[in-house]
Amino acid sequence: MSITTVPDISRQPGRDIIRGAISIAVITTTFLVLTPWWSGLDTPDSEFYASLAIFTDQVTDRAPVDSYFWTRLGYIVPVHSLIQIFGTWAGFAAYKALLLVIITSSIFCLVRRSTGFWRATWITAAASCSSVVLAYLGNPYITGSVMAGTVALAALATFSKIPAHIGSGFILGWLAMVYPGGALLGGTVWVALTIYRTRTTTNPHPVITLAGTAGATVASFALFWLAGRTLFPGLDWLSTYVEASQFDYSRYSSGEHVWLRDISLLVPLATLAMSVVNVIHFRRRLTQDSNRRAAEWALIVSLTSISFFFTYAFFFGEHFLEAPPSQAMMWPPAMLAAALVGASRMQAIESNRKVLSVVVALMSLAAIVVAGKDHDEVRAPRGLQPGGSVDHALAARAVDR
Repeated sequence: MSITTVPDISRQPGRDIIRGAISIAVITTTFLVLTPWWSGLDTPDSEFYASLAIFTDQVTDRAPVDSYFWTRLGYIVPVHSLIQIFGTWAGFAAYKALLLVIITSSIFCLVRRSTGFWRATWITAAASCSSVVLAYLGNPYITGSVMAGTVALAALATFSKIPAHIGSGFILGWLAMVYPGGALLGGTVWVALTIYRTRTTTNPHPVITLAGTAGATVASFALFWLAGRTLFPGLDWLSTYVEASQFDYSRYSSGEHVWLRDISLLVPLATLAMSVVNVIHFRRRLTQDSNRRAAEWALIVSLTSISFFFTYAFFFGEHFLEAPPSQAMMWPPAMLAAALVGASRMQAIESNRKVLSVVVALMSLAAIVVAGKDHDEVRAPRGLQPGGSVDHALAARAVDR
């Protein structure tokens, strides 16, 4: 992999920051209005986390044993703080809005570096409006936080500035207090993209990157740990978590490999196939530009996240691939990779086609929202059709060129 400097797409920095902030605000507000409801307490854990975020030690003081539920301080602490400020239901809504802002801003920042403003806006909206992502953002479970943290780490890993390293460390410490498995997922994606950045840019400063990120991670972890000592006096995070880690979670696995027949896993796999074909297309061109960089980012995010999940499931049981809350963690990397593939392949829009492009974009977004509300049971043969069609089209175009 050659060392090269890939310039970002040309723009006016100040004006572009304002436009980007407006775009992110509009997308976030739109989806919050379209999905105002709490998507439900679909697991006992969701009920426990919601109760702990509201009442903190009033719950644990009455518990006969020290369960691990209170250790999800990365969720409990910020939600409890927001509840103290805005009230119970407004506090939960504010946390959902915060997670959605993190996701939309991270995707926008990545795709905007490879394509124009309006195309970046459309791609961000399309990637963020997945019903899987929006549903878990409205659930008091750890999945929504892991989703947001993973996408944010992927975006921050592509920047070489010190604030990005500090931000990465803060998010890693936060994710460790949300769910250590989520920190491993986000950290794996971050490491892969950081290695790519240090090998393909001049003056990568890997020591500064690692030192800044490690220091911020420790500080962030300590901050949440101290907050936990305040909210749950008398309880020890480390001892409780070590005791809980001895539980055999593989007993939740069906033992029948049902995940092999699960339609939802086609999305990450189809995205990986698209990413591979897209990189082959750009490698044939033998050029280094922002579009090729986006294509390679997409492949790294997709391949790294899928490899992590299968490795993690090997050690911790197949239930990790079967349980919907765990499966859903695969979607943000898949959506991000798909967004980067789209950004890398979208060419400049001719001026006389702008109206048509806006109409097509709005129609496609509406179609995604409608599809997300479809309650029909979709089996694997039917699910293979759209993903296979897209992969086939990209493959044909790559071979053509």
